[in-house]
Amino acid sequence: LDQLEKLDLNSFEFLARSKGQESWSRKIARAKALWNEAAAEASLFRTDKGLLCIYHENGMGKQIVARAAQNPAGPWSGSRLIYTIPDTQLKRGFCYAAKAHPEQSAEKGY
Repeated sequence: LDQLEKLDLNSFEFLARSKGQESWSRKIARAKALWNEAAAEASLFRTDKGLLCIYHENGMGKQIVARAAQNPAGPWSGSRLIYTIPDTQLKRGFCYAAKAHPEQSAEKGY
């Protein structure tokens, strides 16, 4: 909690786009989306090969996808389907905000 109290939110910078040019801005209103179909929540972590982001495509649904990049600003790869939630699972409820837990993996490299 002490760390959060010390956090200066005014120092945050956002990747922005204006007239086709990308830059960093302290104005959140200028922030650009890295891709359009991302969910509000995602898992982002480093691997041996760069960054990996895993999320529900289009927010909620059956498809869990992944994208890769060398740095947070991109460029990001296209989405790659990594799992489809079976209909039998969805009949008992719904699923949203897919999360990755690479620390639970028996294999290195995820």
